[in-house]
Amino acid sequence: MDEEVIPTVLTDATSQLLTMKKKDPDFAYINTNTQWVPVVLKDSYKLGLKTKYMVNNYGIDERTPKLAVEAAEGVMGIQDVAYWGENVPGMKTLMEFHQKHHPNDTHASPYMRGWLWVIMTVEAIKRAGPSPTGESVKKALETLKDFDTWGLTPPFTYTSEDHRPTNRARLVMIKDGRIVQMREVSVERDMKWIGK
Repeated sequence: MDEEVIPTVLTDATSQLLTMKKKDPDFAYINTNTQWVPVVLKDSYKLGLKTKYMVNNYGIDERTPKLAVEAAEGVMGIQDVAYWGENVPGMKTLMEFHQKHHPNDTHASPYMRGWLWVIMTVEAIKRAGPSPTGESVKKALETLKDFDTWGLTPPFTYTSEDHRPTNRARLVMIKDGRIVQMREVSVERDMKWIGK
């Protein structure tokens, strides 16, 4: 068991990986964003580590295989939101908006999450009544049950006791320079996971 802390802005992870290499782990979990994951993967590849990597939902998306190239091969991660162009009901609306307002941009999971949170916020404000306050918007969010997020995620449910929007995600792996979906995973909505 080992834990290595990488700086918020990362240009080199060699020192942390050399320390980790002494422990010779079979697996490592990377908990950072897509901007920094390729640095860790490339440095690991350069050092010849055989460790298999699992990456959090903010650290793996369509950009990861392009940025880390061969160092990304076999890396696994959690996908919590549809990727750009995926065949889900709301993608048509997103693509039409994209084409109309910024057709030359490229998009990845942060763009999708932006849409997701706007969808959720608009719904909560609608439900909060004619003069929404922070508290009324929070209470409105807590009324969402199996709320359709246009297919960008599994349906969302919030309660006054549990603010985890979903207990489902997809396990993905990078193969041949592409992200491939392996399977959907889920955990029980057990309150012990949130300290209750």
